[in-house]
Amino acid sequence: MIRPARESDLQQIRFLAQTSFRAYLAREDAKIKQPDMDPRQLQQEGRLFVYMIDAALGGYIAFHQDGMDMHVEHLAVTPRFRSRGIGRALLNYVDTLGLLRKCLRVVLHPNVVLFQNIAFYRSRGYTEIDRRLVEGHEYVYLERYLR
Repeated sequence: MIRPARESDLQQIRFLAQTSFRAYLAREDAKIKQPDMDPRQLQQEGRLFVYMIDAALGGYIAFHQDGMDMHVEHLAVTPRFRSRGIGRALLNYVDTLGLLRKCLRVVLHPNVVLFQNIAFYRSRGYTEIDRRLVEGHEYVYLERYLR
């Protein structure tokens, strides 16, 4: 079930956000930084949603609308629930809201070293439109048009 994040979810979201990137942060060659995320602010702004499995956090997504685009800012799935369609369901949720809001596309920009994430987004129909170096970190800009 996908629903808006509640205050009671924030501790689990913080933990997932901190632990999701550990494997990448540990690599000596990785030029990646810990996501800059304030779950409380995102929750208060109505931009943070969770996927719940019974009472457990399956994953979360943070996004916002900018004009005709939906921007995915953060997406993470709890490791024990990966490969169960949670990431796909969260992205589909953003697509549905985008269509209801008459948006044209969904855009996101993972760090280039997150090659598994990039492959997942490509398998979902996202195409690369740009690469940018921001504060020494390279990001891949991806988009997917809504229908």
